[in-house]
Amino acid sequence: MYARAIFRSLILVFLLIGHVRVPLAEGATCNSERNTCRCGDTVTESVVLDADVEGCSDVGLRLRDGVTLDCNGHTIRGRSSREGILLQGIDGARVRNCIVEGFRFGIRVRAGRSHLISGNTVQENRRGVSIGEETEDIRIEGNTIRKNRDVGLLVNPGTVSVHVSGNQILENNRRNLDIRSPVELVLDRNTVGGRSSYDMRFLNVSDALVRANEFSGGRIQIRYDSDRNEFVDNVLLGRGGFDFRGEKTREGEFKAPDHNLIRGGKILAARRCFRFSGASHNIVEDVEFGACAGRPADFRSVSGNAPVGNVVEGSASQTVPGVGLCGGDVECSCGDSASGTVRLTKDLVGCSRVGLKLAKGTTLDCQGKKISGRKSDEGLRIRDAEQVRIRNCIIENFEIGIQVRASRSILIEDNEFLLNRKGVTVSGGSTDVSIDGNIFESSSDRAVAGENGVDGFEIKRNVFRNTRKNHIDLENIDGALIRQNVFDGDSRSSLRLVDSKDNLVRDNVLVEGGIELRGGSTGNRFLENLLHEDGFRFDGIEERSGPWRFPDGNRVEGGALIGARRCFYIRGASGNVFKAVELGECRDRPFEFKSVDGHVPTDNVLID
Repeated sequence: MYARAIFRSLILVFLLIGHVRVPLAEGATCNSERNTCRCGDTVTESVVLDADVEGCSDVGLRLRDGVTLDCNGHTIRGRSSREGILLQGIDGARVRNCIVEGFRFGIRVRAGRSHLISGNTVQENRRGVSIGEETEDIRIEGNTIRKNRDVGLLVNPGTVSVHVSGNQILENNRRNLDIRSPVELVLDRNTVGGRSSYDMRFLNVSDALVRANEFSGGRIQIRYDSDRNEFVDNVLLGRGGFDFRGEKTREGEFKAPDHNLIRGGKILAARRCFRFSGASHNIVEDVEFGACAGRPADFRSVSGNAPVGNVVEGSASQTVPGVGLCGGDVECSCGDSASGTVRLTKDLVGCSRVGLKLAKGTTLDCQGKKISGRKSDEGLRIRDAEQVRIRNCIIENFEIGIQVRASRSILIEDNEFLLNRKGVTVSGGSTDVSIDGNIFESSSDRAVAGENGVDGFEIKRNVFRNTRKNHIDLENIDGALIRQNVFDGDSRSSLRLVDSKDNLVRDNVLVEGGIELRGGSTGNRFLENLLHEDGFRFDGIEERSGPWRFPDGNRVEGGALIGARRCFYIRGASGNVFKAVELGECRDRPFEFKSVDGHVPTDNVLID
């Protein structure tokens, strides 16, 4: 205490005699009334800059909750100083039309959520854009990130949900993209290239989707426990291919990337398209090869760990055996196509790809037997089929427990799903799908996921436990019934609806995890649900090329929120009605309202 007082006194003396100049930790504020921002300012309201911000020796600009910084083409320029634009511990900010250069970090996001970084040029910094430290729901769209001395885009551990689309990420010195242990990563339609050591490096990255990107520079390196990633329809124009590399950690543990899928796209100029060093069970399908067509893959052992089970267009260290038909009196094996009435008499263990494919009219009764994988494709695959029934199965350790696509009249009842990435996924215009009386345990992504216009969707009387993301996640789903389910254990949300309409959610018990509505989710009804710990979240979405969408016109009636400290979080959403809901800890302050980018939440009504 005394030492600190003496230190402050000395600083004051030096200031008085003019020998020392100490910068303030945070400058003044700028907003719509004072839109000429200066170095170190905090943007407290949405602002369109009318001049450059130059010569910053510390942080360029800091942002507050919910503000939009539109640089209007102006430059924020530093002197090899800290962050050009800093988003720290805030929610719902927007950064657009900025040129950021001359900083250690051009744009840095730390400990916040729901940010959009779009249409910026981030150049000639040490690191271009850095995301990490407990961040969530970050979108990076339509930016140019180039000529940064170290990394163009860095995604650090602790990041949840990052969508990177339509960017130009070019000529960054060491790595254009450096991704380290994020959750729910999508890289979509980016152009990546230039003179870099790596176009992209993954370290311990799992469950990512890398889709329709163009890579024209260095290698794509996948290292350590980078598992279950999907690389779909990418084009590689440079001399670098894919390098899947296992290595020992500092603690001496060997870790290798397994069960990744590379499907579609082209690799044109690389002399070696794929190297698998100690990496196993990775699948390459339908890739067009150029210069490496004669020998697309190279397999190497590392520290005594041989690469096994990799399948690369007929040139493989271990291929998958042929499969047959089963049903009736013919017993099933992993990979078989099943039809008719099928009763399992033995476990199907260690399936390296698909467990079983189910044809039209199949009834599968596992009689309590297991279908287990190796973090491989689907336990049960139902595509373009109808009148399929599945019951009494234990389905474990697959990428997807059951996949239903473009099918109708499907009943999934009384099964147990364990340790899959996703329990059940339903998509492709499927109709009349019922998920009834199942147990979902420890899904590493979502337990039930539905998307793209599923009609007649019912999710009833199921038990969900310990899902890493959302127990039920529905996107563009209308008219579903979600009834009498029990949600327990860790999850981000028990139920998440995105751009979904006219769904009925009633008589569910949510021990942990709340209910989240996002985007244009309208006309949904929530009746007599019991929420023990978390409440409701209504949140808007902004598309880069389109308007905001908000969850409006929804009704919550009856039921109770027992332990939630925040019952109803409303961010930009309007016209929602909350009627006769029993409130517990949050009764004195049931609502938390937030505006976003000028959208004020209005006409949200609580009726006793």
